[in-house]
Amino acid sequence: MSSRIIDAPGTLLKTAPAVGAATITGRWAADPGSAWYRRLRKPQWQPPERAFGLVWTSCGGQTGRCPR
Repeated sequence: MSSRIIDAPGTLLKTAPAVGAATITGRWAADPGSAWYRRLRKPQWQPPERAFGLVWTSCGGQTGRCPR
């Protein structure tokens, strides 16, 4: 158990570049202002665009904190 805690910084250093690259690629590829996205039929209950980043950042952060 303690070896996992000690190795956490090493794991973070190994995975951070991949997470950063995925974030940048996703941001580049998924443009909510694109004509394709605006043409999609969206439900009436869709939250405003400003809430999307806040909610996904929170969800992603909490996912990383989940115990195994």
